[in-house]
Amino acid sequence: MQLLATDIGFGSVKSHSSNSIFKFPSAVSMLKSSIIDNTAEKYNFRGIDYLVGEEALRDAYETRDYLFLEKFAPLLLFKAIEEAELDPSSPLKIATGLSLLNWDKKEQFAEVLKDYTINNTRVSKLDLLLLPQGKGIYLDCLKSNVEIQDELVMVIDIGYNTLDIIPFEKGRPLASEAWASTFGVNIMVSELQKYIVKEYGLSLSEAKVNEAYQNRHVKFAGEKRDLSIIIDEEKKKYTDQVMHKVRMKNSDLFNSADTIIIAGGGAYAFEDYSFDRKTLFPKNNYEFSNVRGYFESLKHG
Repeated sequence: MQLLATDIGFGSVKSHSSNSIFKFPSAVSMLKSSIIDNTAEKYNFRGIDYLVGEEALRDAYETRDYLFLEKFAPLLLFKAIEEAELDPSSPLKIATGLSLLNWDKKEQFAEVLKDYTINNTRVSKLDLLLLPQGKGIYLDCLKSNVEIQDELVMVIDIGYNTLDIIPFEKGRPLASEAWASTFGVNIMVSELQKYIVKEYGLSLSEAKVNEAYQNRHVKFAGEKRDLSIIIDEEKKKYTDQVMHKVRMKNSDLFNSADTIIIAGGGAYAFEDYSFDRKTLFPKNNYEFSNVRGYFESLKHG
């Protein structure tokens, strides 16, 4: 059976197969008819040609709205299947996640992934496992920190557009205490976007600004302009705001937690943050923590 764990996020798609682990931007743009000579791979979906991933960054649609995910998740999943060198027309066992913020839409989200056609290839032989974001992080960290199975653990999953908080007590998620908001990395990216417009007069797509945030520079007049100072300032503000929200939302639970796990793409901003208790970061590439945990669920589920 072909196995693929994937995290279809607002900022990037992270994936884990039996042979590879990789990511690409969650960027989708319509292929303009004026582009005559375009060597980038196009994806025909519902009668429209799209660019996906790196090739779509310049004119990418904004990705903050759940409706973006619901509409384009099949495209992003299809590209992930291709990147993993799997056969989309053959049986596939897929694990993916959805933020608690949109968990009430889990049935319709799963439905759009189960049967669709791209580039005349029908994808319909899916065994789909849909998990709440954050659970994969817990399972990933549990592999190298077995002691947390007996603790009260608070998982803080910081994605591009979402902040998901899931407590686990002795391995069991406390669903009634979990919560999510739209206070993700996009908060810092938005501030950086304003700075780039003000400082350089560049009107970049959100996807391109996110790329500049990751690379810590922007190209202007053919030269790299360093953005480290403004990025570090925004990180400091953002980390303070996130921890304030987490403490205030359920102070009793936060104060009782034995361990805090910080993961997701936004976790890098917290590496120098001073915590008042045991804090874990997943081993290697925090943004891949969910898919590593999802893949464990696939193998043993």
